[in-house]
Amino acid sequence: MGHGSVYKDYTGLCEFKKMSQRYMVWPKNQTRFSKDDVEYVCRPMKEDEIDELCALYRIGVPECKGTNFDFLHHPDAMQNAVGVGKTFMKKDWFIHVIEDVAAGKLCGACASRADRLNMTVWGEVGVIDPHYRQRKIFSNLLAYMNEIWPLTGAEYGLCWVATFHTISQKIMERHGWTVCGFFRGGYIMNHGGDKYYRHPVILIEKFFNDGEKVTARHMDLTETSRAILNAIESAGAK
Repeated sequence: MGHGSVYKDYTGLCEFKKMSQRYMVWPKNQTRFSKDDVEYVCRPMKEDEIDELCALYRIGVPECKGTNFDFLHHPDAMQNAVGVGKTFMKKDWFIHVIEDVAAGKLCGACASRADRLNMTVWGEVGVIDPHYRQRKIFSNLLAYMNEIWPLTGAEYGLCWVATFHTISQKIMERHGWTVCGFFRGGYIMNHGGDKYYRHPVILIEKFFNDGEKVTARHMDLTETSRAILNAIESAGAK
């Protein structure tokens, strides 16, 4: 049995691209910066840094234990997520890091996920080594990721931002990301021992690489949905 006709014809309501030309890749770009006479480099993780990176996530984000992000704590699981050998940097998950150059130490990281069929990149879990948290380097990591994500080829970016961290919310807004909603039930997070809670998160979005041009402009919405969309568009225009 063949495929049926499209339910709604969007001709004239947006531009189109070819399904066969969808492609995403993890960029290898690096950037250096200095703060308080300490030199750092933001770059892709190296394959031989998996053990060190897992240790960083275990100490920096223990809440991931036993959750959807548990693989960030375990070398074998992380290796399976980011690839090994010929598959390294070719899977759907990848991690970019901050290195303290003089110390040769990883002091921060951001895990991203490529939704290749949907041409979307997700900014997922960021971490800063507790000993580096007062050095204000997380803003540099987010600025770097803001440059990296469009280079993946994605047309659309989505990130969830913690509701206890207004600094990261403000930084991403400065980089042109727009709040597009809340996951009030958010993500299950470990709270120590056998306890967990549901952490509410803010969902933010940004278009890249002509993604907005291929996004349908017509939407049939209820009054409530229209009010929410108007609020999002109003906030994004500020």
